[in-house]
Amino acid sequence: MTKIHLKDKFYHVFTCGLRAGPSKLGLLTILSLMVFSCTLRKPAEVKKHRTDISFINNRDIHFDILNVACDSCFPIHDIGYRVRVKLSADKDSLIRTIKKEQWMQLLQNSATDYAANVLLYSLYNRDAIVLLCHRDIEDWRMSMKEDDINYWKGNLRFCKENYKIEK
Repeated sequence: MTKIHLKDKFYHVFTCGLRAGPSKLGLLTILSLMVFSCTLRKPAEVKKHRTDISFINNRDIHFDILNVACDSCFPIHDIGYRVRVKLSADKDSLIRTIKKEQWMQLLQNSATDYAANVLLYSLYNRDAIVLLCHRDIEDWRMSMKEDDINYWKGNLRFCKENYKIEK
């Protein structure tokens, strides 16, 4: 009989804590959440900021110049010619982080000047009707490069709000 009595007491000691009312259950939940939230976690891997812009070169730039219409206007009307560059999502997000000084260096380099200009036309949604007449790199360099560089010097900003929204 003593063993049963001790067993009952032992059982009572461990089960009385389990018979909790709403307030004890809430307290237990809050404490468990605090304990699990304070555990050591593996630090989140810092997303590497890619800075390799070697894909910006005159040989590999692929783009179209399209006549674009305003589809939110009534009546719908043409808003001009726009450059659409074929880029992956990673490359597209990377060019949006390039600073003004780096763009100016790209525009001055003969291996990247035309590609940088085309990308800027696309980013800033600039009317590209003049590029239709100067699709050849050498023709663009002779007739428009200085004008475009002067335009970008005055209008280029490192500000995401200035980039086009549509794709």
